[in-house]
Amino acid sequence: MTTGNDTTNLGTVVICTALDVEYQAVRDHLHGSLKEKEGPGGTLYEIGTFHTDRGSWTVALAQSGAGNTQAGIEIERAITVFHPRYVLFVGVAGGRKDVALGDVVIADYIYDYDTGKDTATGRLPRIKTHTPANRLLRRAQKLARDREWQHRILPRQPETLPEAIVKPIAAGSTVVADHNSATAHYLDRHCGDAAAVEMEGFGFLYGAYANDAVEALVVRGISDLLSGKTETADQHWQPTASQHAAAFAFELLANVIPPPSPRTPPQQLHAAPARFVGRESELTELNAQLDARTEDGGAVMISSLAGTGGIGKTWLALHWAHQNINRFPDGQLFVDLRGFSPLGEPMTSGAAVRGFLAALGVAPDRIPPDLDAQAALYRSEVAGKRMLVMLDNAATTDQITPLLPGSPTCTVLITGRHKLASLIDRHGARHLTLGVLTRKEARALLAERVGADRAANEPDAIDELVDLCGRYPLALAIAARNASTRPGIPLAEVAAELRELGLEMLDHDTDPAASLPAVLSWSLRYLTDEQRTVFALLGIAPGPDTTLPAVVSLVNLSSSRARKSLSALEEACLVERQAYGRYAMHDLVREYATTIAHALPATVCETARARVVDFYLHTAHNADRLLNPHRHLISLGPCAPGCSPQPLRDPAAALAWMDREHACVLAIREIATASGRYAAVWQSAWVLGTFHDRRGLRHDNLAVWRTALDAAHYLPDPATRIRIRRLLGHAYAIVGRHEDAIEHLSLALALAEQHSVSNEQADTNRTLARAWGMNGNDRRALEHAIVALRLYQILERPAAEAQTLNLMGHFAARLGDYHQARERCQSALILFRLRRNLYGEANALDNLGYIARQTGSNSRALDHYQEALALRRVLGHLPQAADNLDSIGLSHVALGQLDQARAVWLEALELYREQGRDDAAASVQQQLDNLDAGNQPTPLSGGPSRARDHRTTRLR
Repeated sequence: MTTGNDTTNLGTVVICTALDVEYQAVRDHLHGSLKEKEGPGGTLYEIGTFHTDRGSWTVALAQSGAGNTQAGIEIERAITVFHPRYVLFVGVAGGRKDVALGDVVIADYIYDYDTGKDTATGRLPRIKTHTPANRLLRRAQKLARDREWQHRILPRQPETLPEAIVKPIAAGSTVVADHNSATAHYLDRHCGDAAAVEMEGFGFLYGAYANDAVEALVVRGISDLLSGKTETADQHWQPTASQHAAAFAFELLANVIPPPSPRTPPQQLHAAPARFVGRESELTELNAQLDARTEDGGAVMISSLAGTGGIGKTWLALHWAHQNINRFPDGQLFVDLRGFSPLGEPMTSGAAVRGFLAALGVAPDRIPPDLDAQAALYRSEVAGKRMLVMLDNAATTDQITPLLPGSPTCTVLITGRHKLASLIDRHGARHLTLGVLTRKEARALLAERVGADRAANEPDAIDELVDLCGRYPLALAIAARNASTRPGIPLAEVAAELRELGLEMLDHDTDPAASLPAVLSWSLRYLTDEQRTVFALLGIAPGPDTTLPAVVSLVNLSSSRARKSLSALEEACLVERQAYGRYAMHDLVREYATTIAHALPATVCETARARVVDFYLHTAHNADRLLNPHRHLISLGPCAPGCSPQPLRDPAAALAWMDREHACVLAIREIATASGRYAAVWQSAWVLGTFHDRRGLRHDNLAVWRTALDAAHYLPDPATRIRIRRLLGHAYAIVGRHEDAIEHLSLALALAEQHSVSNEQADTNRTLARAWGMNGNDRRALEHAIVALRLYQILERPAAEAQTLNLMGHFAARLGDYHQARERCQSALILFRLRRNLYGEANALDNLGYIARQTGSNSRALDHYQEALALRRVLGHLPQAADNLDSIGLSHVALGQLDQARAVWLEALELYREQGRDDAAASVQQQLDNLDAGNQPTPLSGGPSRARDHRTTRLR
């Protein structure tokens, strides 16, 4: 009870209420005139004084509004504005058990019953709790026993004096209006000792305890009972209950003794994460940084851990800090800067530095009002001390800078989703980006959480979970939680559910921190609308990664604006910059981006897909023209508006672009098919033809033409449909599926004849010649080649005529007519050189080498083969280069040049293995073994035995 009016300033107290009647009951206890102050978000505070025998409290009073989240946000704002010693939440609640109307319940902890999860069979109890400050609670218990607080409600004392009870309270987002409701029954089962139910207590404590420089308590008067809730009772008992709760709160303030300044070093670190596994290389790097700082002692060690949300930055930082806690004997400071948090805005630098000063024992009246002065005082307090300062969940460098010590004895560990480049530039921070776990670490995390025996019994399911989660720590933790809470379900079933539901299974509707989509969504907070759109569209881009030129077309922005957006996404760790200017996203981040894209207007995504398909299609078409300028030209039509194909200077640039972008060009088939752009499907197969041939990608070539045939049903032009079937038949022939090849080629020829498409009749006959030749039927192959040559002469297609002459020469050689074979191939060589067709020239030289070797002219054969090899290396034609090396080796053997033969065969062997041509590799290995054993092949032994190479690669 207050009897004096000491002028000693005891500090500031913040009191929050939800209702007007509660607000007025608290206001009645304040002395003197009240002042108003507007805080962040427009919150209006009334500030007054409360006198006690020990001194006077400054009281800031505000209404938080109803609801857990709003209460949490408001109390955080109030702490930021007033830096109070205590915060109280005063108001009314509904009584559950062992309480009467007008009684006061002081929460010794609070259940957040809304964290129970609704399921098809009921609610699962995953209840969070928060406990108030122990000091305040002990004082409240003493006051409740002594009943001194009852004097404060005089002279309006009711007939029956109310009781004060220290018991748990249940707090949720909605009112529980009926004792027979489902929620009331749920409370009975899982929160049976709760004395009251209300709406704001959990949010209040959650907000208060985001800053551990204050002590908080919830005081509630009972205004109604769940078993007898009436509007009439509310009208009488809400004011009465509010008055009783306010009376207890102020009697508590009259009796509480402010805590002395701390004398022991601050120990603010959160507990070390349980069951931490992995991150050995990152821990080693942090230890090395600390050791290096200890040795030179020249500057503050500042280590910055960056990475996508849920990647495990805070886990790693806390684990490392506790491992090295003995190296910080003067204490550890910790603050969650809430740069990426669902509760309100990020913490200001001022609030954080004042919290640090309070933890260091600085009295409130010693803290200057100016931020620069506060930061200077903070640096003075930590100077010379061996302390760790952990700044968790940082957003910007400006937020961090005032919290950096100046003493080299201190160590700073920062976590955040941004790379904070200026922190590195201005303060010499050591940057460490966290990626996903290694496969071994991911398996260990799952085994640790689901149980080693269970993991050992289902290793395949563990591997699938690792793959489905992409080794992403939060995703693995959520999958492990789903498995561990259902111990009777096989892990394979958990994996199947994750495979089916994807990101949906990694969501959590009541706990944002345990939901991967929610955690990732916080990373978008600092992005502009344009950057968010770029992020979303990257989710629907084709291929595993992308480049700036592709993004320019995808998002229809200038190069500078697209680059700026990519830099912002890289800074936010949503994309990763890789070698050769490539940008990649983790699969789960990309899946989240795709969900964002689905929320965009349909036309935005449709036009973006059209532009990016045309970017890859037209750029690949240009590359194909550079790689094989003598190839038949197809027309793609105009690009979509806003598409800017990438210019390519020369064949070398074209081949390099195709090497890097092959997967993306392959991927446009799916987008084009889904968009109904069937012409783009077969055109994408066509523009990949030369590249697939040169790189020996036979199975990729078959795949694109099979997809093209599916699209052909929707194409009106019969010539195009025939061409697709012909090229599919050729693709089957190359992979050795002769029957499929002949079936499709025969049908293509029949259709060409039926529709009188002369060009396709000629091309299909030449392709049939190749197919029969690959199958070893050289005579039938020659028959089709003769027909093709006659048609090309009629059609006046000299380039195709040269290729067919070369084929005829090859088949003649295979049939033993070397004179005619040489004439045909030499005629083809002249035509190729006249047209500067290096590709055809190499094929003709290769055939002439074969003819020379078969007729015993090994020196001439060697010259032809070496000339062909040089051209194929220039062209990047690796499969044919390997064949040439093999043939060169045979020629060397025939000339007695065994060391040269060994050298070229070793090179051929390496190329065959790289290309997956196992039969050819085995044959060359046998030749090397024979050479080492002294068994030299005869000069002509490379004839028929080498037929596989001519059938598969020389029939061009």
